[in-house]
Amino acid sequence: MRPLLLAALAVSLIGAASAQPDGAPLGLGIAQPAGLAADRPLYFFGSAEAQDPLDSLTVREGPHHFEIATAPPWLDPEVAQVEEVTVWLRVVGVTRQRAEVIVHGREVRWPPRTMWVEREAVRFVPWAAFWLEVHSIETPEAAPLHLAPDGETVGMTETGRPLHVLEVRHGWARVAWAEAPESEAGPLGWVRWHDGRRLLVRYSLRS
Repeated sequence: MRPLLLAALAVSLIGAASAQPDGAPLGLGIAQPAGLAADRPLYFFGSAEAQDPLDSLTVREGPHHFEIATAPPWLDPEVAQVEEVTVWLRVVGVTRQRAEVIVHGREVRWPPRTMWVEREAVRFVPWAAFWLEVHSIETPEAAPLHLAPDGETVGMTETGRPLHVLEVRHGWARVAWAEAPESEAGPLGWVRWHDGRRLLVRYSLRS
C-alpha cells in the first residue's frame, strides 16, 4: 500500500471501537489474524484453491509494538486499529484449510468483495462466542426484551444504551445493562441479535 493509502486507512479506521449493523451478510463470525509479525504476513487468496496470494497485510516493529506497514488498497475490515494492529474480518464461509472473509463490505471506491485467508493464520471466533468477548452490544433502535427466547415481551432496550451479553442461544442473547447503577443491576431479558440474514446489533470493543 502506498503511504497515502495507508494514511487514509488510518484516518478512517484508527481507534474504531464498534461495528454497525448493515447490509453485509450475517456470516459465521469474526476472524482475527493470529501471530501476525514482520516475517508472517496475512495473505489474501482469490479462491479456496488458489496457490498464489493476490496481496497481503504486513506489519513492522514500532517503538512499542507492531504497526501496520502495508495493506491492500481495497482492505476495509470489520474493525481496524492501525496503531495496535487490530484487524477483524467477517467470516462468510470456511473450508478445512481456508476461511472466506469480507475484505470490502461497503460500496465505496470498490464494490463489496470477499477473499480467502489460511485458517491457521487467523483465530476464528463464531458469533456466539464473540458476543461474550466484546465489551458490549447495542440495539440501534429500541428493541423488545423477552422473558425467554421467543417468549413474552418484558420490556424494551434503550436506543444506543450498552448491554452486556450474559448468555447466547442461537439468535438470542440474554443481556444486562452495561455499567448500570445497583438499582438496575441484573439480567433484563433476551434480545435478538440477528434475523437470519443480518446483524441486528452493533458492538463495542471497549467502554
